[in-house]
Amino acid sequence: MSTLHYEHILVPLDGSEDATVALRTANALALKFGATVHTLSVASTPNDIDDLRTKAADALGVPRHDTRVHTLNSDDPAYAINDRADQLGACLVCMTTHGHGRLVGSVVGSVARSVMQDHRRPLVVVGRLADRKEYFETTWPAPLSVNRIVACVDDTAAAAAAVTVAADWAIALGMSLTILTVASRAVTLSGDERSDELESFLHRLCDLVTDRSVDVSTHLQYDPLGPASGVSTYLATNPSGLLVVSTHARSGFSRLIGGASATNIIAAAPVATVVVSVHD
Repeated sequence: MSTLHYEHILVPLDGSEDATVALRTANALALKFGATVHTLSVASTPNDIDDLRTKAADALGVPRHDTRVHTLNSDDPAYAINDRADQLGACLVCMTTHGHGRLVGSVVGSVARSVMQDHRRPLVVVGRLADRKEYFETTWPAPLSVNRIVACVDDTAAAAAAVTVAADWAIALGMSLTILTVASRAVTLSGDERSDELESFLHRLCDLVTDRSVDVSTHLQYDPLGPASGVSTYLATNPSGLLVVSTHARSGFSRLIGGASATNIIAAAPVATVVVSVHD
């Protein structure tokens, strides 16, 4: 039984159309959790507040003065996001990484990193290819319509944190779980020896959640171009509703624990990503 529960989903908006893409994932999550979707627009000058409020209300499909539309003037968007999430309580932040405005354009950098560093909460990030119909050659899957979560891990102890969180999400959303790791043949120890080592590692991760009510499987993906390419290739033929990656709280999106770039994985993923902050 999962204890994962959210009453509110907070979507930061900067006035750009790209930023509103996160609302599709947020609405799908709200339906799953029985939560309420809110927006937050942070203006650098008071003159921008009215325009941001109007655009956010239109995107959310509510009246301009609806209490779910939050706007404020601040020079610290990350602090504003965390503060609003704390005020709402039981709140999940869902934000896009691909926008043209002041806030969302820097999400993969200082803003999202600060959100995780300050509050250590899982963060749902919608990358530049995620949930965008134009990038799908065949049928476009609506957000969370595929009942499977993929946890992308490397072969370090921190993988356990990602798998544990992914299992909680899978149970809460009624999904199965696949634990995925990507290896390059160029760095194998001696072919089969390295494969056996990684397969054994994946099975040990499975053992962490065998007593949970979740259908779990593993997959070892080989890709000489690295984890981002491997994840993208795998998801192209094995769709999922969500992706989970872990990152050090101290460095935000800069690196996955074992050195793979979380930023690149998020950017290449065709689905939203749950980013898990791992403490030192």
